[in-house]
Amino acid sequence: MWTTIIFIISFVFTLISYIIHNYYHYREYKTGKHKEGKFGKFIELGYVTWILMGIFDPLNLGVSYYIFVPLGLIISVLGIIILSKTLGKLEKLHEGRGIIKEGIYVKLRHPIYYGTILVVIGIPLIFQTTLTLISSAIWISFMLVWRYWEEKSLTKKFGKEYEEYKKETWF
Repeated sequence: MWTTIIFIISFVFTLISYIIHNYYHYREYKTGKHKEGKFGKFIELGYVTWILMGIFDPLNLGVSYYIFVPLGLIISVLGIIILSKTLGKLEKLHEGRGIIKEGIYVKLRHPIYYGTILVVIGIPLIFQTTLTLISSAIWISFMLVWRYWEEKSLTKKFGKEYEEYKKETWF
């Protein structure tokens, strides 16, 4: 009973944080200015509550532990590696100094989104949680919308240079 209540509260909090995060991405898309404002910490806390969802999810996947836990670990670790490769590169992006074409950005245009997508798929597989895995579709859809807005903004800002970069990279 308590696990279900904690799961629901975590889901609602995570959903609200993603909606707020979505608002800030939309505002960034419209204004060209990156600023999370006073809700930045609330958004970060949403990621923590997503992990709580996985811990307190009342429905078990009911699949082979020996297949899906290692698969979830591999997917999550790959996502974390991709995310870690982006550290230090974002300041250049937000300062508007140009397109990042070094490190992981040589192959991936949006490694933060891609890495996060891998993590939100991998963690529920590790925890063997059904509702958290299903909710990943919500979070991934938000990230794909953010990616779409970012692609449009970067194309507008950098034009042909960004179009060429898109041809050389994935996602």
